[in-house]
Amino acid sequence: MRLTSQADIVVAQEVGLIGVTDDVLLAWAAQNRRIVLTHDAATMARCAYDRLDQGLPMPGILQIHARLSVGQAIEELLLVCKCSGAEEWSGVVRYIPL
Repeated sequence: MRLTSQADIVVAQEVGLIGVTDDVLLAWAAQNRRIVLTHDAATMARCAYDRLDQGLPMPGILQIHARLSVGQAIEELLLVCKCSGAEEWSGVVRYIPL
């Protein structure tokens, strides 16, 4: 399979965000125009909606179901990359599988 879309992925730990609160992570993502990929079903979406309620930027969240296989998650992410642009995700929380 040939990937036609380019993905620029940064892992939170690589940029010094390990162990930070959802607020801090989402603020960093907004400032750096990054969509957040997460398995955090407990708090991340609520924090994102709180940011939106406060009028703060929220670049988008893709919440990947923890039981989804790696292969299925990759297929879903490829579909997202191929069929949409980053600007379409601003203020959006979506769950994968779509």
